[in-house]
Amino acid sequence: MAHSLLEQLLMHLDEAVLVCDGDGYVLHANRSARTLLTKSLDWMHSKPIDTWLRSRSSLIWPENGESHDIDLSFEDINHQTHWVRASIRTIPVMGSRGWMLVFRDHQAASQRLAGLESLCGGIANQLSDQLEIILENASKALLASPNETLAAPIRTILEAGQNAAVLKRQLKAITGEGQAMRASLLSGLVKDCIPLMSSILGDDNDIRVELNEETAWVKCDEASMRLALLHLAEWFAKHQPRSGTVLIEVAHPADRQDTVLLRIATKQRFRDNSAEYPQFQPSLPEHSNTGLALVYGIIEQHNGRLLLNATPNEGAALHIELPASDKTTAGSESETGLASGNETILVVDDDPATIEVVSQLLEDQGFSVLTASNGTEASVLIHKRHKEIDVFLTDAVLPGRSGLELISEMKSISPQMPVLLMSGYPAEFMGGQVRPDIPLLGKPFSPGTLITRLRGLLDAKQ
Repeated sequence: MAHSLLEQLLMHLDEAVLVCDGDGYVLHANRSARTLLTKSLDWMHSKPIDTWLRSRSSLIWPENGESHDIDLSFEDINHQTHWVRASIRTIPVMGSRGWMLVFRDHQAASQRLAGLESLCGGIANQLSDQLEIILENASKALLASPNETLAAPIRTILEAGQNAAVLKRQLKAITGEGQAMRASLLSGLVKDCIPLMSSILGDDNDIRVELNEETAWVKCDEASMRLALLHLAEWFAKHQPRSGTVLIEVAHPADRQDTVLLRIATKQRFRDNSAEYPQFQPSLPEHSNTGLALVYGIIEQHNGRLLLNATPNEGAALHIELPASDKTTAGSESETGLASGNETILVVDDDPATIEVVSQLLEDQGFSVLTASNGTEASVLIHKRHKEIDVFLTDAVLPGRSGLELISEMKSISPQMPVLLMSGYPAEFMGGQVRPDIPLLGKPFSPGTLITRLRGLLDAKQ
């Protein structure tokens, strides 16, 4: 009866499992094991397991009786040799000591992951083709100055299209497609994102930052890493109380100089009263949200680890471990000083955090800033104060009017006005040939990128 129950339990496992008696004869083999090893239960029961499963350099069975992991080889029905990783542990079998072997077919797992990445990449490319058609034609329709009855649904199409473009960008971030890997100072990237992360976390939180700025070099795609940092801030904002202390730290672990650690932790009671997140697990819970899953995918693409601890009594802590990299001449943008100016810039965005961060950044560099949070406000400023404005910075999708409509309105009044269009995914948003004269800035962007682009537009105007 016990054997029958054990067999029933084994059959529901996805992993390949063998149960052997003390002499090494197979008593039970689930379907996954028979498929992996290409052998029937009768065949496996006919001879001791260590006569047809062989290790590289040692005995299969642990000499001290403790559990261990080992690489084993076997021949399939076509006499081809395969290597698998197995965990071997002792279990009671028929009143004496027996063995359980749990196999992990790394090659098959790798093939499955590669297949998933290929599938995601294929979906992203197909989505790109469809988005270009939708967004290009919707943009052209808006630029044709339709009446308001027609313009409103077209703006809705544009907004939905940009949201879809952001999802495509997330797919590409997870699969690694299009990444520009370079040696970057992780502490510099974090510093760039601190203002926006602080806005996302809320003014009531005390943000403490401890950055090792000299040695925290990693090889990464900076755009993907900024995206991951913003999603981490959103995750904390969703789960933690509205007030408290958040520590953001970049350093080397004391015992591993070949690793760079990014740690984000709270010091107050965690908002979620369930203990659903075990301590520092190297994989995500099944019920984790999409944002954290996206971060996990990005970190995986960078050969790193995401470790999570969130308990009701101790607050939350996220650790990201990345392989350290040597500093190269292609350093992070944050190393160079930001350009300054005294010109006036009109900034239009419906996200208060973006308005706050961009305005503060520009004012710190000496610029004067006018702001609007929707298309209607921006249109009023364009007509009333266009002579004061030196450059126009606008988001692509806004309540009331789109960024494209506002740019056309500004150009009709002031044809030489430099403009810069912000978008969650600029490469697809404009489509193919809508307005090739409109420069694009992808979100999220670094302070250095924004200032450099604006300074370049202003200097070209002179």
